[in-house]
Amino acid sequence: MYDYEYDMQEATIWTLVMQTRDAISQLSKRQLAKVGLTPEKWHTLLLCVNSTEPVTIAKLSRMLYRKPHTVSGLLNRMEAEELLKREKQGPQKNQGPMSIRVTNHGRKLYKQGMNTMMGSVVRCVERVPKDELNQLEGGLRSLRNSILREMNVESHKMTVPLR
Repeated sequence: MYDYEYDMQEATIWTLVMQTRDAISQLSKRQLAKVGLTPEKWHTLLLCVNSTEPVTIAKLSRMLYRKPHTVSGLLNRMEAEELLKREKQGPQKNQGPMSIRVTNHGRKLYKQGMNTMMGSVVRCVERVPKDELNQLEGGLRSLRNSILREMNVESHKMTVPLR
């Protein structure tokens, strides 16, 4: 990988963000393949397992920042692999939107993926000085929010304890 530095700081920062995203994606694919998951499936399980309220396709598509039909296709594949199950909410089975429930098999793979991913994440993060991590978190949040404003997308804060 090349370490580009342009004469325009904005281009250098954008390139660094894109390279970091690509490196994270490659590391995630490599690590999660060990437990039979893709990053998309693991992230879906992470969100569903740790949500404090029932997860619907609409809510999941907002959390993943994907179109509902894309999320629906992902859920179809995950349901075929018995990682999750879609069920009707409400007192009667034909009321309300479909709710996503993670199966025992899905929970098992999620935990294996979590152990695998967090080991790599912790090692990578520990190599960066704490003050730089704090600056990075603030800077990335500001940059993300600026990009969302540019696209007229609202950001919603969500604090989630990991299980």
